[in-house]
Amino acid sequence: MEFVMAERGSVFSTQDRAIRLLAELEQEMAARAAGDDELILNFDGVDHIGSSFATAFVARIFVERREAGLPKPSIHRANPEVDSKIQSALNGGEKPQLLAA
Repeated sequence: MEFVMAERGSVFSTQDRAIRLLAELEQEMAARAAGDDELILNFDGVDHIGSSFATAFVARIFVERREAGLPKPSIHRANPEVDSKIQSALNGGEKPQLLAA
């Protein structure tokens, strides 16, 4: 499944926003067919994410998927600033698979 962030905005900065998007993502994943465990977080068109958003959204997804025994998500088309925030949120732990633009 591909979760296209730009369909939801171009700037993401708060934990509250992260919580709302997590709920939306969970709802979309529940509607998908069982066995579709791939998750792509597509950041194409996203100009900025805040550190609190990166931690509450991206890092949380990585932890939850690891704990559930699911494959880690792929980060797709994050600009350098967004990628830096994501990497910081992951705090030097597992790095997401980065896909070419």
